[in-house]
Amino acid sequence: MVNKKISAYVQKSLAGGYNPEQISAALSDQGWSSTEINEALLKAQETIQQKSPESVAPPAPPKTSAYNIDIKSLSASQILLYLGALIVILAGIIYISINWSQWGSTARILAIALPLLTCYGAGISMFFGSQHKQQGGVFLVVGALLFPLFLSVLFKELEIFDKSFNDDFNLTISLLSFALYFASSFIFRLPIWSFLYLTVGMFVYYFTLKVIGIQSITEDPLMAWLLLIPSTAYLLSSWLYDKADHKDAGYHSYLVGALFILIPLVKLFLEAITYNKSHFAWILLVLGIAYFIFGILYEKKEFKKYCRAPYLIGAVLIFLSLLRLAIDGTLLEGFTDSKYEKYDDGVNIIGWSNVIVGVIYLTIGHVAEKMGNFQLHEARKYKGFFNLVGPLWTLGAIYFLGLFGQKPAYETLLLIASLAFIFGSIPKMSRPYLITGTFFLIVYIFSIGGEYFQNQVGWPITLFLAGLASMGTSIAVEKIRRKYFTVTKT
Repeated sequence: MVNKKISAYVQKSLAGGYNPEQISAALSDQGWSSTEINEALLKAQETIQQKSPESVAPPAPPKTSAYNIDIKSLSASQILLYLGALIVILAGIIYISINWSQWGSTARILAIALPLLTCYGAGISMFFGSQHKQQGGVFLVVGALLFPLFLSVLFKELEIFDKSFNDDFNLTISLLSFALYFASSFIFRLPIWSFLYLTVGMFVYYFTLKVIGIQSITEDPLMAWLLLIPSTAYLLSSWLYDKADHKDAGYHSYLVGALFILIPLVKLFLEAITYNKSHFAWILLVLGIAYFIFGILYEKKEFKKYCRAPYLIGAVLIFLSLLRLAIDGTLLEGFTDSKYEKYDDGVNIIGWSNVIVGVIYLTIGHVAEKMGNFQLHEARKYKGFFNLVGPLWTLGAIYFLGLFGQKPAYETLLLIASLAFIFGSIPKMSRPYLITGTFFLIVYIFSIGGEYFQNQVGWPITLFLAGLASMGTSIAVEKIRRKYFTVTKT
């Protein structure tokens, strides 16, 4: 029977990191017998082993796609197959293009149908074989890409629609192609299908809007606004695919969504500039903030590979929309009774609009920098951009306000702001602050010299003395700091 006192002591000592020899020696010194000590040690070790967790097998590693082409593992026969397929396709395209005008409708249809059927026939037989799935996938994809072309030729030659390539024509081809690609994604399980059906799905949506009466994106900004809906949905649904373990579909949804977002946004920004639609700029600003918030949510959920596009789109939209609001004074127009009653009023409104936007850029840079404290490292990367454009925009706007005559208030403000950025670069550890502040300090010195002291020798002498005074002050401050504020290590 193991003594409870010894057993408790041994377990506590083992848990404290002592080895059995040390424990045994300590107990022997207190008069305990070797038998009692050994029994207690054995019992304690058995108890520890029973409490220790069983070894757990590591989780299953992620599977690599069977259809990813590894360049290192490519054989000469595979390369020859891909090259041969490419050459055959090119030869067919050249042959068809040369003879197209000489053929009738039946020949034209067969010229596309035969390669299509050949590719699908070879692809299906190879794909469901045991050794040539990758090669079969190549034929299937080529056949799938020929399918919309085949439909276009078929509908045109048979005159199924009153007018070729009208909206009904294009919508029908898009719908049938989408159906084929979507069904193929379940049958053949190739990653490329998700990219194809997601891309064609956007065209289905676009031509559906045109059929119901919405004008094209080049003619009506309404189409651009409507295109933002599915493209944003693609971008946001990428994590749903990823969560369902459809990694390829998630990436393709993210990629297609990001690409199709850019097209309407470019159109809307051009509309805001070209046609003086300032309300577009305000809406784009709100959208930019929303996209940036989506990026934050993605990063918080640790979907870091999907947060970059929302961050980038959001940052660009915020920057450009604020730029649009500042560049002609739109930001402060609502605070004036009328639009630029005097020339100076217009300059002041534009100048102060840009000053405010510059301060907003600075604030965004500061907020982005603090996001690193919340493990939002992707968001933090944008601090560099806004820390650059912030001081540049702020000081540039102040300089603009001081142009067109002698304006001591704005000129003094430029000097103070430049020095503020120079000295503010120390706690911020910001090189853009230092460089921008120094640049505008130089601009201030030359502009003041040209405006007030033109061709007067007193100005450079004054600057020379001011420079010496600054250097002397620096030396004195450094000596005081070392003498009274430096802690001596002991």
